[in-house]
Amino acid sequence: MGHSCLTEIYELMCAVGGKITIMKHEQNNQYKESVYLLHNILEKYPLCVLSWINYGDSLWGLNEKSQAKIAYQKYIYTMKSQNKDLTKISQRVFERSK
Repeated sequence: MGHSCLTEIYELMCAVGGKITIMKHEQNNQYKESVYLLHNILEKYPLCVLSWINYGDSLWGLNEKSQAKIAYQKYIYTMKSQNKDLTKISQRVFERSK
């Protein structure tokens, strides 16, 4: 997925059963729209792992570095708490979460 968090139409399958489809917002530099959508998703589905990294990437795109850092940290925490494969975490996430 590279640096783009929302490169294609994709579905976020949340641990609680929520299914949300988001269009190519970040690819089109529509970071504000991505942040708005992902914030609402995370309020309803805080255990949705992919939403945290996408939220962090969108905030990073808006130059909201401190908020992005928190989102990346929550992504790492959620990955760990759900016993996900931590080798799948991108190096940029670790760098940006410091």
